Amino acid sequence: MGRKGVSDMETGTVKWFDAREGKKFGFVTAEDGKEIFFHYNDGRPIQVNVTKRRVEFSDQPTFQTKDGVRRLRDPKPGDKIVFVRTQGYKGDKASPWSFKSIHDKAIDQIAKLPEPTVYRALETMNNVGDVAGEPKVLWEGSDLEALLAKYPVPSGRQSPGSDPLIPYYSDSDNIFEIRHWFEKKVGEIWEQCPDPRLLSGANRQFERITNRW
Repeated sequence: MGRKGVSDMETGTVKWFDAREGKKFGFVTAEDGKEIFFHYNDGRPIQVNVTKRRVEFSDQPTFQTKDGVRRLRDPKPGDKIVFVRTQGYKGDKASPWSFKSIHDKAIDQIAKLPEPTVYRALETMNNVGDVAGEPKVLWEGSDLEALLAKYPVPSGRQSPGSDPLIPYYSDSDNIFEIRHWFEKKVGEIWEQCPDPRLLSGANRQFERITNRW
């Protein structure tokens, strides 16, 4: 199951839930008044995607606490839950779902995060020996996952020269040259910085931090 973002989530109230072993299902009343089936096995912890500054459902049904690995408790009538409305075998289904209190805690965590660093990737292209003109902004933002998806770094047996943002390139006839570099915004000023796509030059892995509840 892929992760679902906060924009996909709805809020509802548990109408009833059969907590007996072998059952573990019930119905939630959505805000539009429709009663939607849900099953305990579709319950998921909520996590904060720090990079994208949003809450998501975890892919895993368990979460770590100081007391060990736990799952969500059984829902009870009147509980508020958040869920994604999907198509089940017999109609709409609330899957995945989680308790709204957990969702709200994650939202509060996002509000306390520092403002994300804004980066931009720039490019100049000119004839060899000529003075470079005004750089072109290829990308700007704080979502480094989006940057990495648009401009992936070489890995494995790929040549470093296959990097779409290679720092310097000139054609075989040495007629034109291309330069790429990164800057980050510090206050109102742009400062040149290392490639933010890279966690380290040794393993060239991308950093993605998440917190789970």
